[in-house]
Amino acid sequence: TGKGAFVDIPRGQRDATCPVQAVSAWIARVGRPTGPLFRVVRGTVIEHERMHVGAVSRAVQRACTRAGLAGDYSAHSLRAGLATSSYM
Repeated sequence: TGKGAFVDIPRGQRDATCPVQAVSAWIARVGRPTGPLFRVVRGTVIEHERMHVGAVSRAVQRACTRAGLAGDYSAHSLRAGLATSSYM
């Protein structure tokens, strides 16, 4: 619906893999604490418009490939992974 939501994000056990620190660093780099989290990036310019879900899926797939993960990952994997972690 485009209204946004506030959600709790569990902290990671290490600084290098902590999602809270990663999101905080991203928001600081964007320079605007409001607006979409996943934004269009053109070169070195971070736009104030949200990424298309297909672009998010491609970014997730590239990151998984770089990390050496096998399998099919997509934007939905982010939600499914967080839901599973929250449940556990």
